[in-house]
Amino acid sequence: MNKNNIHLVYLAALLLLTACGANKPISIDLMAAPEIYQDERIVPFNNTGPIDINDPFYIFYATDRQPAEDIQQSPYYLPERSHVLRVGRARVRLGGGEYSWEETREITLLKKRSKKYPLSLRSVEETGVLDSTIGAVDRVYLEEEQFSRADEAYAAAINKRLASSEVKDIYIYTHGYKVHFDNPVLVSAELYHFLGYQGVFIAYSWPATPSIWAYSSDLETTRYTANDFRAFLQYLAENTDADRIHIIGYSAGTRVVIDAIWQLALLNQGESKEALNNKFRIGQVLLMASDYDRDSFINTVNDRILDVPDHMTIYLSETDKALGMSSWLLNRRRLGEIDPKEGGLTQEQINILAPNQELSLVNVSQAERASSGKGHNYFRQSPWVSSDVLMTLRFALPPEERGLVQQEGTGVWSFPEDYIQRLQKSLYKKHEDGEL
Repeated sequence: MNKNNIHLVYLAALLLLTACGANKPISIDLMAAPEIYQDERIVPFNNTGPIDINDPFYIFYATDRQPAEDIQQSPYYLPERSHVLRVGRARVRLGGGEYSWEETREITLLKKRSKKYPLSLRSVEETGVLDSTIGAVDRVYLEEEQFSRADEAYAAAINKRLASSEVKDIYIYTHGYKVHFDNPVLVSAELYHFLGYQGVFIAYSWPATPSIWAYSSDLETTRYTANDFRAFLQYLAENTDADRIHIIGYSAGTRVVIDAIWQLALLNQGESKEALNNKFRIGQVLLMASDYDRDSFINTVNDRILDVPDHMTIYLSETDKALGMSSWLLNRRRLGEIDPKEGGLTQEQINILAPNQELSLVNVSQAERASSGKGHNYFRQSPWVSSDVLMTLRFALPPEERGLVQQEGTGVWSFPEDYIQRLQKSLYKKHEDGEL
């Protein structure tokens, strides 16, 4: 069998392994409760209920997918690329509507649920197109297309939500390959739930293709959509009242995130880190199971990508089968993987990355249930990793204050056996000191 045929075989295996999102639209089952929320003193919501559980709540969205012929009906948006960035709000229902808020709170915080608890997408309400994100080249394709300008209305809706929230931050989630429009909306909804419905959560749904053969084309699409995502970040910074804008990138979606922030760095090379922080207000950037070329990321660091956000965290795994297969297929080590045989970063890479105070490398391999399934979706499957993610987003705590320990000589942080106890102790102290 020649090399091309071998690669085709492994590509098929990769596609079966990865499945960054299920190829089933409209509903997902709520992720496992973060372990830290077994402590009632840390749970971000109480019995009064931040939402009407019997009425679907809204998640903001942005997408550069083509709209379906009937935007009022599923699938709402298609896998094809659009030449505009459409924005709006999606109505999501938590559970089937048969539970009270008190029952919902109790069920969703259970360490082990006796049955699945679904989130479902009920409808979408498109506000229109962000005219500020359309470039000169895009307008060539749009001469005959009619659309509503949404710049003012969308920002006004976000600012209204921020004004009613104790937390004045925006959170954005970008998904992996092979998913429908609704998948990032529903994942955003569950993360928003476990953040206590504070701030504004935005699902960024780029035009991934719900097909097992879409891996290569989706990787190409990430380069296309990174430009739109960069323009979207600029729009949010210029038009909303957010204190900070946090970003969670997953799998192939980290390519969108990294390349967009890289573009911001390149376009503003003459400005200081302080100036970039103030200009774009990007806070925590979390890269989960990153399917990005490791050496290419080193180049972005040399181009000052770390000067744009307050902090960037890269989560790594020794048991991520999808990234291992991707690494073999593309013949390039992925940013989010640690090969069990060869180890993680080279010493040269550690020497470049470790001195950066704006960057943390976190090995999830020892976290509870991080290797479940294919080991690729650990930020939803591991109650330890989700605890780390949420505490980072809520409080911007550095790794040593989240209960993590640093592996000597590697610059990499990991989860000790007493991780939850260490995290609890740190949160108690911060609260006593009036810092939380």
